[in-house]
Amino acid sequence: MEHLVVLGTYSSRIDAEMVCEHLKSHGINTLLKSDDCGGMYPQFTTMFRVKVYVDQDDVDVAMDILNPDEEELG
Repeated sequence: MEHLVVLGTYSSRIDAEMVCEHLKSHGINTLLKSDDCGGMYPQFTTMFRVKVYVDQDDVDVAMDILNPDEEELG
């Protein structure tokens, strides 16, 4: 993970962790970053949000995983 970019910004740590786990299950490494004082003040996420980062080379694949075409869903 050399060149990280923000893939998405979420209002809760749980939402961001679900995205990270879903991407990891498809082989994409992620990094979650939030300014909640190490989890001591989760209310800070409403102000600062939680960001999910992926490697720049994985952005397109990650977006396809998170937003599949309706045709592919059947």
